[in-house]
Amino acid sequence: MFKTPSGNRWGFIVCHYFMSVLTQESPLPLFVYGTLMRGFKNPLSELFHQNCEFIGQASVKGSLYRITYYPGAVPSQFPEEKVWGELYWIRNSNFWEALDQYEGLDESGPCEYVRDITSLQQSPRHGVCRAWIYWYNWATLKSQKIANGNFASGFKN
Repeated sequence: MFKTPSGNRWGFIVCHYFMSVLTQESPLPLFVYGTLMRGFKNPLSELFHQNCEFIGQASVKGSLYRITYYPGAVPSQFPEEKVWGELYWIRNSNFWEALDQYEGLDESGPCEYVRDITSLQQSPRHGVCRAWIYWYNWATLKSQKIANGNFASGFKN
């Protein structure tokens, strides 16, 4: 995790720093917790499910916020705070570019999301694994916290 000199979680990170690192092909799965999960309809979801293979449900240590019609997850220091979502294999490594664009990663300035590798719990039977996640990168002070950490529980469209 990156910290600014003031100690902020992410601060305003210039996204192009990450772009050179993130464009490399990754053998890790992707954890999604919002509008790319099964049952949601949006401009990228159909394409996402054509290019990805569902692995199973999972959770990550974090807090979940309703930003507008979509959520944002931020890392948490508290083990009882969990974000629930789904784990996918990306079948086509070129699809990462479309995902990064959908999540607002570009080289023009501070990004709304940053892609990072995190540890998550797939299930008690499968244990802990590592996966890519898009963490929310902007302030959440004015956003509604989703206490149960499950965006799908009340916001499917």
